[in-house]
Amino acid sequence: CVPMACGASGGLPRGRHGAPRRAHPCAGPTRTHHGGAKKTPSGSGWMQVRDAVRSRGMAMATAESGDGAPAVPVSELQRVSLAAAVKGSEVVWDALDKPVKSLATKSRSADIVTETDRNVEAVVREAIATEFPGHAILGEEGGLVAGDGESEYLWCVDPLDGTTNFAHGYPSFAVSVGVLHRGRAAAGSVVEFTGGSHCWSSREFTAGSGSGAFCNGERISVSATDQVDQALLVSGFGYNHDAFWELNLQFYKHFTDVSRGV
Repeated sequence: CVPMACGASGGLPRGRHGAPRRAHPCAGPTRTHHGGAKKTPSGSGWMQVRDAVRSRGMAMATAESGDGAPAVPVSELQRVSLAAAVKGSEVVWDALDKPVKSLATKSRSADIVTETDRNVEAVVREAIATEFPGHAILGEEGGLVAGDGESEYLWCVDPLDGTTNFAHGYPSFAVSVGVLHRGRAAAGSVVEFTGGSHCWSSREFTAGSGSGAFCNGERISVSATDQVDQALLVSGFGYNHDAFWELNLQFYKHFTDVSRGV
């Protein structure tokens, strides 16, 4: 939904060697791109640690007192999330328009992972841990690293959100980094890749609790359209072909009939 909001608000994509980024109100100095924790066993990724993460979040929320405002300012969490996502995006830039390395599958043939996924996650984890060594980090490929075991913060990293698109050179994938405080969303950033083969570009989204959302430093918001028959909708389908998959197909048909398109 956020990319759609940015498109509606005229957020400007930035090429790899294009104009310098405009400074984000919550970010540090910008730059032009030039090309001891304990780890909890995690199995193959998100699904293996999902219940543990939910329990952790509920326990943090239960322990919360007052208004639950993060001890670390939201602006600082936004700054670090964006910096980490940008560092991860540099790994992606170096892999574009090259043969995909170490392509493997996870739950099924369409659920794939590449060497770039793992390399991006390693860079993002390091960027976060350098700033907040005690915070817990959950990555899609590497699982949960508990930090000091006492932190109220949980960082969630999807190093290459849209791996299948990346592997096929289709211009819709991103590096996504978010952080929870006591089980509640506090801040997050996304570096999305657009364009296509040999003409790649990217744009940066960031948001924080109570501070709004931005695309390339410009404030964005959801569409003002409140009627389905006047709306262009976006959806997706999960990897598990279960009962919900069938339900999604029904919803897709319904909303294609009643909207301007899906």
